[in-house]
Amino acid sequence: LPHALACPGARERELLSHPLCQSGSIYLQGVASMLPPIVLAPKSGERILDCCAAPGSKTTQIAAMMMNRGEVIALERDEIRFKKFKHTVALQGAAIVSCQRMDATRIPIEWSATFDAVLADVPCSAEGRIHLSDPRTYRFWSQKNILAHARDQKCLLTSAAKCVRPGGRLVYSTCTLAPEENEKMVEGFLKEHASFVHVSEQIKLSLIRPTPFGTIVLPTAEHEGFFVSLLLRHD
Repeated sequence: LPHALACPGARERELLSHPLCQSGSIYLQGVASMLPPIVLAPKSGERILDCCAAPGSKTTQIAAMMMNRGEVIALERDEIRFKKFKHTVALQGAAIVSCQRMDATRIPIEWSATFDAVLADVPCSAEGRIHLSDPRTYRFWSQKNILAHARDQKCLLTSAAKCVRPGGRLVYSTCTLAPEENEKMVEGFLKEHASFVHVSEQIKLSLIRPTPFGTIVLPTAEHEGFFVSLLLRHD
């Protein structure tokens, strides 16, 4: 990945306490989490919408990729997460980011078709983070939980799509492996939105499983599992 620096053997606590991290010069982020902005490919001068922005890792990554030129509107509805998110954006010096406490399913109508690119990295059942040696990572799991997330994700994806201008890009992503939240979600969306098409994602990781509706990133010792789908609006 172009702007990732790996620190083999370093502990998370050591990195977080490092002066470069404390000052905001670097940000500790998982490899898989960096993929959605890379697939989105934001450019300097563009207008970008990040629908579910907290804690801010992807938002500030997008701003860095844009060289702090353009506009990023980032949404978070939860009050506590929003405060932490604003702190991250300020610490990273992401001057082009406008932080707004807002439910992404209730986006203002005047935002319709006004963004060059939109990121919908949605809340999910987090199957990509499950580790069999740690019951805490899968104690929450249930089919009911997956279906509940899928209902919310459909609303978020539909809302995000309305904001993409003709010729613009939409990235849908999760940190789960459940088909109901991933490829089936995108398949259903495309059936209802003829103006969007799926485009193959160029992901340079070894353990990936491409599907007709997005790429599954399989979990490894180096990174969690993930799903990323790139959609283009052609009208």
